[in-house]
Amino acid sequence: MRLGVLALVAACSGEPAQHQITEPGDLLTDDGRVREAGWSPRQLLAWDPARVADPTRLRQWDFVTVLDERAAVNLALVDLGFLRVATVGAVDLATGEKSDSVFIAGPADAFVLSGALEGTASLTPAGAATPVARFETGAESSTFTVDIAFAHVGPPASGALTLRRRATMPYLSLVTPFADEPRQFFFEQKVPGMVADGTLTAGGRSFTFSGATAVIDWGRGQWPSQVTWRWAAASGVVDGVPLALNLGEGFGDASAATENLLVLGDVPHKLGEVGWSYDRADPTRDWTFRSDDGRVDLVLEPIAPEVGGIELGSKFQRVFKAYGRWRGALVLDDGRRVAVDGLLGFAENVDLSW
Repeated sequence: MRLGVLALVAACSGEPAQHQITEPGDLLTDDGRVREAGWSPRQLLAWDPARVADPTRLRQWDFVTVLDERAAVNLALVDLGFLRVATVGAVDLATGEKSDSVFIAGPADAFVLSGALEGTASLTPAGAATPVARFETGAESSTFTVDIAFAHVGPPASGALTLRRRATMPYLSLVTPFADEPRQFFFEQKVPGMVADGTLTAGGRSFTFSGATAVIDWGRGQWPSQVTWRWAAASGVVDGVPLALNLGEGFGDASAATENLLVLGDVPHKLGEVGWSYDRADPTRDWTFRSDDGRVDLVLEPIAPEVGGIELGSKFQRVFKAYGRWRGALVLDDGRRVAVDGLLGFAENVDLSW
């Protein structure tokens, strides 16, 4: 009965239908249109970049955040078409000190991204025996290694991180079109709730992680030239059960499904629209997240901010982000209430001109 009530509330409030994709298939049609918009609790659709209608607008990345009480590190391999980079970022949560290392791929360098979440990505300079960055993801673990002896921007960076996840753990696989252009889309795999170990050295400091929280962001899409992206993730253990949360807002046509997903144990609980409230002038003030149906009532209490990005004239990526602890409550699909008290995570607003 409670499920029926929740469905009725969603229908009356204009909430997205949260269409679930249940069968494997191609992501895009032959002419580059999204074949089926919606979400699934793991990747079912096949990614083929050759089907993208405008390859000059193709944006791709493999990204990971690892976070504990002391530090956060972010590793990425990014292909924006006009720019291909490997990046390593580190934030000391006690002091707010930030370090960024960027290796820019040249035309002759080997830059490879995976065709699915599970696969291998790397950037290897021309003539080099080993890559400056290599990411490999399987069904139960991922390895991220970096060896940037020379960075075009920032200091050298090196290290290795191993992420673990249960093979049965759901995650968010989402296809989001853009309403103004039928051949624009974003295909993402967000995997919060992973556990990380390893050491990363950046900016002359080493950060060692043991049992840290981690999230993978695998994204492929033909994007508009300007967009605002909002993303948040948190994970931990509640009453002895692993809990992972992914929230998103601000871009694309979410009428088929939102980015919002709660995973408790190995059970996904799909969430509708969630409103964000935060101070654009000060990321260290509380961020609040609430839904009209009452299923999300959360506050992110920041520990440290991250403000920065990449400025390339008319093209830019401006990051406004907070790391901290989440508190509040969530409501499961069956109506049960879950208290959240101190989960580690982050929230970000990113303005993009690509």
